[in-house]
Amino acid sequence: MLSPCNFACSYCYSERLTVRPRKVRSAAELQLAAFAEHLPGWNVNLSGGEPMLHPDFLTLTAGLGRQGNRVGLYTNLSRSTVIGRFADMVDPAGIEFINAGVHAQERVDEDPELRLFARDFLKLERAGFSIHASYIIHPENQQRVQQDVDRLADLGVRVRIQVFRGVFNGATYPAAFSNDELALVAAWEADLDRGSEVRTDFTGQGGSCMAGAVFMEMDPNGDCWRCGSYRSTRRESLGNLFDGTLSVNDGPERCRIWACLSCRQGHAFSLEGLRSLFPGPT
Repeated sequence: MLSPCNFACSYCYSERLTVRPRKVRSAAELQLAAFAEHLPGWNVNLSGGEPMLHPDFLTLTAGLGRQGNRVGLYTNLSRSTVIGRFADMVDPAGIEFINAGVHAQERVDEDPELRLFARDFLKLERAGFSIHASYIIHPENQQRVQQDVDRLADLGVRVRIQVFRGVFNGATYPAAFSNDELALVAAWEADLDRGSEVRTDFTGQGGSCMAGAVFMEMDPNGDCWRCGSYRSTRRESLGNLFDGTLSVNDGPERCRIWACLSCRQGHAFSLEGLRSLFPGPT
């Protein structure tokens, strides 16, 4: 929805928010109309930055749910006032899931015991939303994972563990974790999200992939790409949803990207990856 964030997690690509977002003339109704015309019934996952900083967050989220899109939300759950209004005005039936990132190291000043996070998490859960808390194991926070997970459990919040995948201080993770560190990661193996296991080598280059036909990534301006890898390299845009130039692929097409970051899982939409998940006749 937008790039800036009020957190500055070292493992994230988003911009740290240094000034409040400028309030602009609302284009929410035009954007909702574009979704209804071009992407009816699609899963729409809202992320950022922090989506709740968007001036039209509530209007867009509620509207997408009402018109039949299945909405997912990735948030750091730090905007308590917006969360309260969200719980009051958005129908849980229109929200497929909420992924609430703990990011405990970013809360040490305002919420060191994670009580505000737990309060807002439980508020949404009790309002009927399907919500889960996610915690990324990273070289900078791995020594505090057990403490944070135990504290949240005491507050009524169960956490899903994810493993950092990327480059930090010149080393590529998770391959750079030591054996002792991997043992720590393995302690939560049963809770790892699919695709977050300790794997690093994903390449879709040359293979057929459904990204661009059943999945795509869109930036805050409405520009669309087949996947995160294409977006990060600014290659072969699918067009823009809001100006009417969007053209979704009709079926699988060859991938030209070496590193597959699709859905941060790798091969999520490649025909090879789909066959591994759903073996049998095609």
